[in-house]
Formats: sequence, C-alpha cells, structure tokens
Amino acid sequence: MRARTVARAALVGVILAAPPGSLARKLVLPLTALVVLVGAGAGAVRTRAVERGYHETMIAGADQLSRSLVSATWHAMLADDRQAAYDTMRTVAHQQGISRIRIYNREGRIMFSTAPAEANALVDKNAEACVLCHARAQPLVRVETPSRARVFADADGSRRLAMITPIYNEPSCAGAACHAHQQRQSVLGVLDVALDLSPVDRRVAETRGRILATTALEVLVLSTFIVLALSFFVTRPIHRLIDANAAL
Repeated sequence: MRARTVARAALVGVILAAPPGSLARKLVLPLTALVVLVGAGAGAVRTRAVERGYHETMIAGADQLSRSLVSATWHAMLADDRQAAYDTMRTVAHQQGISRIRIYNREGRIMFSTAPAEANALVDKNAEACVLCHARAQPLVRVETPSRARVFADADGSRRLAMITPIYNEPSCAGAACHAHQQRQSVLGVLDVALDLSPVDRRVAETRGRILATTALEVLVLSTFIVLALSFFVTRPIHRLIDANAAL
C-alpha cells in the first residue's frame, strides 16, 4: 500500500516537472502562441477582405463615372462639338475625389486632359494605361471591367485608381456626315478617368487599426481564459492530489 502511494506521488511529480506551476507554463505558452497565430491570421484575412471591398467599390464607381461621362458627351461628340464635350469633362473633374480626366485617340495621342500640360502628348502604347489592350499584335476591343482598372502613384506619391473606357464607333457615329470614321473601325478612342485613393487609404488604415485592436483584445481575453482554466482545472487538482498523497 505504501509502495503504491509512493509510486503515485512520483508519477504526479513527473507530471508537474518539479517546479510548481511548470505544467501550466508549458501548456500556456503553446496555447497562447496558437491563439496569437490564429488571431493574427484572422485579422489579416479580415483586413484583406476590407481592402478588397473598398477596391472593388472604387472600381465600380470609376466604371460608372466613366460610362456616365461617355453618355453625357455622346450628343456633343456626335455633333463634333468637342468644346461642349470638353467643358462637360472639366466640370465633372472639379468634383471631389476626381484627380484627372483625359481622352486618347486611337493613335495614343492625348486629345484632351484636365491637366493642360498633357494636351497633344503622344503616349507610348506600351505604357501602363495602354499595354492591356495593345499587348498583342491585334489590339483587344472588349476588356472586362476589373482589367480596365489600374492603381498607380502620382508624381507627389499619392495613389490613384484609373479606369480606361473605350469609346466605340457606333453606327450613328460611322454614318454621321461630320465624321470620317469608317464602320470597320471599332474603337474611336479611350476615356481615362483617375480617382484619388487618399480617402480610401485613410479609411483602410483606420479599419486596419480597429481590426488590430480587436484582435489584440481577443488574444488577451482568450489567453487570460486559458491561464485561469488551466489553473482551475489542472494545476489546483494536481496540487490537491499531491497534498492528499503526502498526507497518507
């Protein structure tokens, strides 16, 4: 009987690994590390989802704005009233969040820009705004909306989201007396609208900060719960077992 008691006490001593509370420490550290990893991973996934959501919203807004501009200037372009079309674009460009509006012709020359210094400049077709459609020997005519958007840094370092929208040669354009566009010419030019991403970047940074704070709080609460649970359900019962065996 005495030998059995001694063996049981020795087994408990091995479990506790000599120093008091060492078992709790050995369990707390890996469990806390696991909680931190899971929390960090979940926080990263949530942050990425928020950023992707903002980006997709900006792309949808840029596409809608570009299509609205093409529609708003359609009659002026059909009548070859370029000044009226350009005045409409200048008015829209003054709205908050719009960085720049410009139009390329099919040769890549900037026919209009709200940045006057760019007017009549010839753009390389291998440039970022053009290479999407001109990467092949035969330029693409139809391009999906997400592929028409690009993010770039301006000269001052500010991020911009630009959307290119082809201006197609409709039957009413090809048949108009004032136009020389042949019917087989699919694209007359490209509208390029750039939006300022600074407000979105600020919101993303604020959201990222809130997610980090929430994740840190979750890790702290779960770690505290683990420590208390191990202390209550593991450490205390084993110490009581040791004390009971020592009293025998």
